[in-house]
Amino acid sequence: MNILKEIDYKCITIDWLLAKGELQGDAVLINELPVDSFARRADIVVANGKLQAFEIKSDADSLVRLQGQINTYLRFFDKVTLVCSPKFSKRALELLPESVEVLELVKRNGKHTLKYKRRGQTKLVSSHKEFLSFATKRYLVQFLRSNGIEANAKDSHFTIYQKAALLPKSVWRTATLNYLKDKYKTTFQNFIENRSDSDFTLDKDIENLSVQKLLDRNPDPIRDKTEQGVGWESWEPSNLTGLDAVDVSAQMAHHGFVTKGPVMLIPRAS
Repeated sequence: MNILKEIDYKCITIDWLLAKGELQGDAVLINELPVDSFARRADIVVANGKLQAFEIKSDADSLVRLQGQINTYLRFFDKVTLVCSPKFSKRALELLPESVEVLELVKRNGKHTLKYKRRGQTKLVSSHKEFLSFATKRYLVQFLRSNGIEANAKDSHFTIYQKAALLPKSVWRTATLNYLKDKYKTTFQNFIENRSDSDFTLDKDIENLSVQKLLDRNPDPIRDKTEQGVGWESWEPSNLTGLDAVDVSAQMAHHGFVTKGPVMLIPRAS
């Protein structure tokens, strides 16, 4: 019997999302999004009008870490969905809160797809700290300033989050969603435009959701965003010469190393 692995489940889940119309408009699909200061990594995330995480448990997995993963995701995402092998469905329904959606892999007419074992609930994240943690400090500083709140790069993350909490929830939620949509828009478009088959996502297509793979193919779109300071305070490449520090970030971006600010090198004295 052919055992389906995580990447197979990802392909099937993406096709299911496309068929359901969850990836229309300005929605983006994110592969392997770090969560909780990199303590976890959500298998698939969809950012549209809300932030939804999908955890995959394939035939080759176990449920040992499942409760810990889901408990974390419930703090950071508006909706959490488990996509699992039929052998895990019953146990997952027992283990997980009622709000967690459970989708089971099935085969219909020779094609793998997903069916509901339990429909989940959307509960908008109300903690500004968790929701804003997906955005960079530079972006949040810019966001606060645009809303008339004094902020600078020297502020701690805690201070920035507290300042953001002064704004209506809808405002700081929209800021995070816009950040993620802007950050992953190019890779998602790259994925859609280069799918091998219009009806089925293949294993190799998942690579097109990678920023690094996109840079390998064409660094210009992402390099341009880096040089323009999208998502953080704008900066201009340095033109210092001689023994002064030289900003080499633009050159690094050209070769696929996208930085979050200037990278200064000081030439060795002769």
